[in-house]
Amino acid sequence: MKKIIPLLFLLVSPVFGQFSVEFNEINGEINSKDKFKSGFGRYDGYEIEFYQNEIVSFFVLPESNPLTVLFVDPDGKVFKQSRANAGGAAAISAQIPKQGEWALLIVADSNVSECRYSMQYAFAASNSVKLDDDADFCSQILFLAEHAKANFILLQEPVSGKSGFVRLSGSTDAFVDENDGSYIAKFYEGDNIQEANKIYSKLVGDVKNCLPKGWNESRKEWNNVQDFKVKGAMFSNITNVNPRYVQVSLFDFTDSKERFTGNFVVQLEIRRAN
Repeated sequence: MKKIIPLLFLLVSPVFGQFSVEFNEINGEINSKDKFKSGFGRYDGYEIEFYQNEIVSFFVLPESNPLTVLFVDPDGKVFKQSRANAGGAAAISAQIPKQGEWALLIVADSNVSECRYSMQYAFAASNSVKLDDDADFCSQILFLAEHAKANFILLQEPVSGKSGFVRLSGSTDAFVDENDGSYIAKFYEGDNIQEANKIYSKLVGDVKNCLPKGWNESRKEWNNVQDFKVKGAMFSNITNVNPRYVQVSLFDFTDSKERFTGNFVVQLEIRRAN
């Protein structure tokens, strides 16, 4: 192999007492300088050290020419593969069955001398695949905030055979928005502003107590947005890599045409900042 995925995104090693998810995007190119194997084609190769029971997701999008992605185990056997035709994408998701040095091969067709591509990859440590059923609220928040780094794609794809999706304790509904990759949990919807405020204030306090140092807090009182009002508390972890937000909001839809079954809604949102 001639390439190694940067260490920051490679070492999803067993982490005790904390959750660990990594995500990154890279652009690559297969050209005349890359290795060529007759009947196989030119290819880029990435070496990645994995530990047993970690989960991984690769999404490779070619710019123009078709390509094939091979995920090879430490014994040199193809574990999974995916084909991307022009205009399509290759996707591989898996739970790692064996510790060792794995290889990801991105292969251009044998008659292609140049192929540009972009790749997204996400890893989760073995303790970050699925929460225990009796996990408390803070564990749920930290677990979800960690998976926000990868837009929750490792929770939506049950590669371990069991979905890792979490509905926060106390919420009435939860889902991942397919448009922006954010996690949304609803905690109240009704017409009692006192009850809505009580739930909102408690939720803000609970989230604040759960998040570790390094998360900043900001609050906004009632603001008019189109034909409804909203106030909220924003907790942000702005870093150079995978910045994230946790936001608690109280909506007032009393005079809104968008009102559904209640005038007031308390909602929590977790998402990547970019």
